[in-house]
Amino acid sequence: MAGALIRSGQGSFAQRGGTRLRLPLRAGPRVPLAVLEDAFLFGTAEAVLASSDVLPRPMVTGYELSPEPATIRTEFEIGSPRVRRRTAAPNMQIALAWRLSDAEFAAFRTWFADTILHGAAWFVQDLALGDGITSRECRFVGAYKARPIAGTIAYWEVSATVEARDA
Repeated sequence: MAGALIRSGQGSFAQRGGTRLRLPLRAGPRVPLAVLEDAFLFGTAEAVLASSDVLPRPMVTGYELSPEPATIRTEFEIGSPRVRRRTAAPNMQIALAWRLSDAEFAAFRTWFADTILHGAAWFVQDLALGDGITSRECRFVGAYKARPIAGTIAYWEVSATVEARDA
């Protein structure tokens, strides 16, 4: 049975059957019901947040794909190692960089801290993964780095590593 999103004066709730869960969702775009159902299945209340209004497409400079291993390898004293699949859908780690103006960098810092909770929440970013540029769900791996471009503080180069789902 599909769940339902209930909005009341006390906040947002999701309901599946007789279970009612308070979700810590912030004001913003409506969260698809499938995301809420996943929150029930996996015990988390993560909302995928769109970022196209804050982040431009990343620069080509420094763009690097690193697939996470999908297998586990066990060595033995004698004989061939055993290799088995750990996951059918491994995440892809991607090194990204953006060139932002001073105002865009201020908006990015606010978005990073308040909207995606210092990188803990998933967001949507346009990425090139060999199949054209498509929107992918991403999450930051660690903190971002920022440095001024050409000795001025009018423009910033922000770099970070993100992990992309369904890559």
